[in-house]
Amino acid sequence: MKPPPPHGTRYRYNNWHCRCDQCRQAQATYQRQRCAAQGARLVSIERAREHILNLSRQGVGRRAVAAAADLHPDTVYLIGAGRMSRIRADTETAILDIDASAISDHALVPARGAKRCLKRLMRRGYTTSQLARWLGYRNECLHMLAKKKVTARTASRVEQLERLIEDGRLSRD
Repeated sequence: MKPPPPHGTRYRYNNWHCRCDQCRQAQATYQRQRCAAQGARLVSIERAREHILNLSRQGVGRRAVAAAADLHPDTVYLIGAGRMSRIRADTETAILDIDASAISDHALVPARGAKRCLKRLMRRGYTTSQLARWLGYRNECLHMLAKKKVTARTASRVEQLERLIEDGRLSRD
């Protein structure tokens, strides 16, 4: 069996899992040099954390934020929970560039907007059965009119339906 490498090396820290002061110091020195070489500027998490919390209030979950920012969901969780103190500036920029359009299809959003669209269309003479058919429902009932929340996908489909009718691309049967 091969003898272990000397203390104070990254190899021993990473491959032999040695956590003595010398090996931890070697790892810390490497990380500092790596960040400096990459030009990674560290910033406070506060702006990114506040943005993540605002997106969460709008129905955008941490997995959707992570996917849009090309980050690991655990990283987004740690930032949102305030468990980190600093992050790289490019990570902050990626998070701040995300808006509510990153919401996933199955996230629940308030049904208010979808209900307003449907009610406007019904006032214009469209029937619930016709609207339900255009939305792809099997039965001719719009149960969403009684709900407080709908999926983001449903809300988007209702808004798209209203645009199609307004643009004249759908007409009454």
